[in-house]
Amino acid sequence: MGVMRLVLVMEFIVQLFKGGVLGNCGLIITIIIGMNPKSIAYYLFDGYTHLALGLARGLTGLSARMAIGIIGDAGVSANAKQPKFFVQMILISIFVEALALYGLIVEMILCSHAGQSREWLESISVMRHQREFVQIKE
Repeated sequence: MGVMRLVLVMEFIVQLFKGGVLGNCGLIITIIIGMNPKSIAYYLFDGYTHLALGLARGLTGLSARMAIGIIGDAGVSANAKQPKFFVQMILISIFVEALALYGLIVEMILCSHAGQSREWLESISVMRHQREFVQIKE
């Protein structure tokens, strides 16, 4: 097919670029995790948050890339038979990429809470000490 119609080869290179864009989202999250100047100590809460970030990026990226691969495979076959299916294939792959973007939004929300564990732990310990002080005083 690629030898007879070179235009089809260039049309389906778009799917390769979409996979690269999803990889760059993972690079963005890695840089954000590495540049967290707020945390002096690395608490267990931060570790679990960063684990959740990695899982969210990995699973949403994996599912989006698998779906793009399936769409690309079916799209090449359908486009070889009828060239008008190219626009529908691109629209479906755009909706699949929205899944990866939702994962990126979840990662940004999780990343904003990662450095707050110190304040949270300190507030819990202060409340615990206040309760103990009140019980001792009575």
